[in-house]
Amino acid sequence: MDLTLPISTRAYQIRRAAWTTTPLAEERLAPLGFRLVLVSRSPESFEAARAERLKVSGKPDQYDDLGAFIEEQALIRRLVGESRLPWTS
Repeated sequence: MDLTLPISTRAYQIRRAAWTTTPLAEERLAPLGFRLVLVSRSPESFEAARAERLKVSGKPDQYDDLGAFIEEQALIRRLVGESRLPWTS
């Protein structure tokens, strides 16, 4: 099961001011022993990652604003920290 979906969905909704409820999925998953695994990169590494992505991207302009990626990652880190599920990175 991909547990990044609830966190990324919540981040998406928060960025668009559409978040209104707390996810109930965590309440059901915690007793079953589910954990979150946060995979991220340092903000300093985004430029090098962008250069690699541009080699294969069909839509390179989506990488023009690296600040958006850095902000989204910070939001996801915050949401993982607020999660009721245990997590590791």
